[in-house]
Amino acid sequence: MSGGLYFEIAALILSVVLFGVYTTRRSIFTADGVFYAIAVGLNIVASAASIVASGLLAHYTAYPLAGLYAVQMTFTITSDLSNVMLFAFTLSYLKGFDITVGEVALWRACALFVVAMVLATPFTHWIFYIQDGEVLRGSLYWMFPALYAVMLPFEIYLFVKHRERITVWQRGAVCVCIVMSAAVAAFQAITGFKVEDFVSTVIYVIVYAALTDPSAYFHNRTMCLNRIAFRKSLEYLMHLGLRFRVQGIVFVGLDQAIDRLGLRTGDMLIESLATTLQGRFGRRRVFYLDNMRFAVIVFGNERRRQDALEWGLAHLDNACIADDVDFALEASFCTVDVPGVAKRPEEVVRIVDYTLAEVNAGVDRVLPASAEAQQRASREEAISRAVRTAVANRDFKVYYQPIYRVADGAFATSEALVRLIDADLGFISPEEFVPLAEREGSVVAMGMQIFEQVCEFWNRENLPGLGVSYVEVNLSIVQCMQCGFAADLMQTAARFGRVPSDFNLEITETGEGSNQPAVRENVDTLIKAGYALSLDDFGSGYSTMSYLLKFPANLVKIDKGLLWPAMEDAQAMQVLLHTIALIKSLGKHCLVEGVETQEMADVLIAAGVDYMQGYLYSKPLPEADYVAFLREHGAADAADAADAAAPSAAGAASAAVTGVVGSALAGMPSARAETEVARG
Repeated sequence: MSGGLYFEIAALILSVVLFGVYTTRRSIFTADGVFYAIAVGLNIVASAASIVASGLLAHYTAYPLAGLYAVQMTFTITSDLSNVMLFAFTLSYLKGFDITVGEVALWRACALFVVAMVLATPFTHWIFYIQDGEVLRGSLYWMFPALYAVMLPFEIYLFVKHRERITVWQRGAVCVCIVMSAAVAAFQAITGFKVEDFVSTVIYVIVYAALTDPSAYFHNRTMCLNRIAFRKSLEYLMHLGLRFRVQGIVFVGLDQAIDRLGLRTGDMLIESLATTLQGRFGRRRVFYLDNMRFAVIVFGNERRRQDALEWGLAHLDNACIADDVDFALEASFCTVDVPGVAKRPEEVVRIVDYTLAEVNAGVDRVLPASAEAQQRASREEAISRAVRTAVANRDFKVYYQPIYRVADGAFATSEALVRLIDADLGFISPEEFVPLAEREGSVVAMGMQIFEQVCEFWNRENLPGLGVSYVEVNLSIVQCMQCGFAADLMQTAARFGRVPSDFNLEITETGEGSNQPAVRENVDTLIKAGYALSLDDFGSGYSTMSYLLKFPANLVKIDKGLLWPAMEDAQAMQVLLHTIALIKSLGKHCLVEGVETQEMADVLIAAGVDYMQGYLYSKPLPEADYVAFLREHGAADAADAADAAAPSAAGAASAAVTGVVGSALAGMPSARAETEVARG
């Protein structure tokens, strides 16, 4: 047995194993997956035909010439078509269904050329002919190398053009495959030793490991199909023109269960839910997106789609048992019919994400997708792109809102606020882009860029010389969840020559990560280093009394959501006043946000707050305007303000509060209207 035959047998065995592993583990149908499976299948046939041809040619006189031609033609067609299918796989993998008509025509023309030339060979001897037990090259054999010379550079061009769609490891694997292809061609041309089949099989193995590994389509802990698989399935089904419904599902209460019982129990819960869904809809139609959200693809008419929804409403509540604990969960749904308001796969994914967020925050358990939701989802996607661009280009701006200190009437501090102005979208509210940045993780880089800008501004303008004692800087809980975040922040401050007393760090409680070890470690590190912390937005969201007690804040910032209702309702006023008194009794400084009228200021001064922030004093200002503001409101204005505030802050607190509250409640509607006109 020749050495080349050993390589051919090894190629056959390896191809069969690869095909078996791939087809049994592949749980979704995609265009690139189909091309890859066909390519590997053709490689199996080519390897087998090559082995048979070697045996027949060794005893060619014992077999009819037609049989020898048939085997050799089978090898040539399958071997060359396998390369064409790999070319088609490259197109589909990198471009999805964005392949142009010309590109489709190119790979189809290559396939037809191979088949036509080989089938004509017994009569024309264009590609090969058999003589005296040898396969000799025909007059047009050179066209096959020319064909590869067209496909290989085009594949390289595609990988270079779309390199951002693949990882560094995948790029390395592609380079290895290209080098191996060139090397084996040169080796066989020089030595005549046949190892092409074996090297081709090794290339398929590399492609499998780097580009087509089915494990990439599964959630890594629960082994349910993931978001990538969802997108790929949508691409394939929509390309085929099928009609179906995507049913999005979010489980209210699952995040709290995971928060309390840990990730292991959370994974068990998700796996239990996935098993329940797969039992009803099938393994290939259920996808775990993320954050306790699933998507299910439902085929059939409207009656079957409605049956699927009714089954979910009836069976998915209280469906989970993990560690012998029965969890009371409630499932909410969104529905997206395809074709419908969404025309492309990415639009379906976007609208499912957006509508699930809406249904999770609302009261309706079922929310069909709408054109309005699609428009809002499109804006959200545009904002996400704007945030990513701003992070890459460092385009975020920092505005400063002065903070009024009651004790002396000075503006000795301010809050640094991030602003984003996009070339296409214009001004984007932080209420829109900050939550998106937190969800996508870009808030980590954004937050550090903001902190660097504050440090640079401090040095450039010599803020202490303008009367500034420190600056309030916001930290996202997502930043605090990053291991080593505190060390990075302190290193950045030291690089600019700044010290902990130059900053007060504001952290907003989200209820979703504050108990994580990394958060506690970062907070402890910052406190030990001398940084002061503020509890932001107290009185809204997750900032509760229990958090007030456990969070080591020097300053508590009361949200405007407590102040504004208090100016129009006596009971709300009592809540505000008792909240201020509680904060002061704990030995913490108190700041109230959203102060827009003098009536508000009088109430708060009488109640004993330490700081006030709002449009009564100043809107957020860009750097140059903030410096001008500080220079305008100098020591003389501060002294006058302190004298004006002194009578309210001293004397009988109870009587002062009562009098001011009465006048505020009487005059607030007109004052609020004046404020809105001024702001508008």
